[in-house]
Amino acid sequence: MKTIQHIVIICALVMVSSQSFAQAKQEQVKQIPGTQKEHEEMPINSVLPPFHFVTHKEVFITEADIPKNKPIVMTLFNPNCDHCLQAAMAIKDKMEAFRNVTIIFVTSILNFGELNSFVQIAELGKYPNVFVCATQDEYISKTFMPNWILPQVQLYNVNRKLKKTYYENIQTDSLLTYLYK
Repeated sequence: MKTIQHIVIICALVMVSSQSFAQAKQEQVKQIPGTQKEHEEMPINSVLPPFHFVTHKEVFITEADIPKNKPIVMTLFNPNCDHCLQAAMAIKDKMEAFRNVTIIFVTSILNFGELNSFVQIAELGKYPNVFVCATQDEYISKTFMPNWILPQVQLYNVNRKLKKTYYENIQTDSLLTYLYK
């Protein structure tokens, strides 16, 4: 009888430790090796922070310029990142489903010169609800996890409250599910 109890206890410990290992491994995937976490992730239900971006068309926009009562997909990206381009193309391929969503791609102001190329390759230029922008690194480091893998997608509902954050692998159907919560 004691042997069975020992086996059950050992199995339970193995399951708990393997779950902890899996969680730790999942968190490591998000963070770039050798970097420090600058702050905690933005909590769910946080309000969209004020912003001041410059678009690829050299037009400045703020949160006041974004249509009200529409969900927002805010994506931190690098114009030279393959995962970022794949995410943009996946959204573009389902643009009909995203027609009532404001989509903002934002990168460092240091990448401003690459924005037009990204827009052209991803074929985003013809969509009035898509903004491809650059901003100061200070905004990025306060709003996103700058040392984590790209793209980073934050989903805000119609009330401009954060509902979900995705890292690297973006599933467009999943994005649409969270946008209207």
